[in-house]
Amino acid sequence: MRGVMIAALEDEARARQYVVIAAVNQRESLIEFSLVRPDAPVAQPRRVAHMKIVVQGLDRTPPGEYFQSCRPTRDGHECEIRPSATPVPTGGGALAEPSQRYLEPSATVQSRHLNIRLTAAEIAGDEHEPSRQADKLVLWMQTNIEKAPLDVFSAVDVLEKKKAECQGHAYLFSALARALGIPTRVVSGLAYSEQLEGFLFHSWAESWIGGRWLPVDPTFGQATADATHIKLLEGEALSDLLPLIDWVGRLKIRVLAIEHESP
Repeated sequence: MRGVMIAALEDEARARQYVVIAAVNQRESLIEFSLVRPDAPVAQPRRVAHMKIVVQGLDRTPPGEYFQSCRPTRDGHECEIRPSATPVPTGGGALAEPSQRYLEPSATVQSRHLNIRLTAAEIAGDEHEPSRQADKLVLWMQTNIEKAPLDVFSAVDVLEKKKAECQGHAYLFSALARALGIPTRVVSGLAYSEQLEGFLFHSWAESWIGGRWLPVDPTFGQATADATHIKLLEGEALSDLLPLIDWVGRLKIRVLAIEHESP
């Protein structure tokens, strides 16, 4: 400022938080460092319906769902992802209902904020079927929320500024969905970038619709996220993301199989 530069020494915890946020939000300074290039490029990633890969460098097995299964192997963790898969109930009954916390507000997903509730109701209109409500939320966000490298810290921030990076899009979609009574959670992991020919750290959402969790990516405008989305973590708090710091710049991916949706 006016020729004066002020420097301060950050503690380790704050520095690690910055790296995590910068990686997830794809800050230009960290993109090349955090980019995970597979052994072969993935064509038409937004149309990938099934993907089987081996991820090296993880110190834990990624969370499993009926549409994502991972297991440790000698080479790393082998994961198979098929978002459109039909869930298989355990014990002959229905899948367990999600926890009430996926409807509750949080510091970043303020689902009971007046502006969030009014916006959600306006978007949904007369539609009461959850899957079609989610479709309308995704379409509205594609039309009204700009994709921009802007620091936002909550769903209300995104709604007010009308722009955000992927994490902000996930916050706002989750808040709007919860306001409509759709249990929704924020998840983070990797998603493939056709432009950069590699996987980038990314955030999206999962909504409980039709008795199952469905991955939804409002940043990409996908009511059902494509199969290049590799979920590594669940949670919307910054502390939930901190394990990423041990993976940024260290992961490797080998693609074993790819299937695209029918044209």
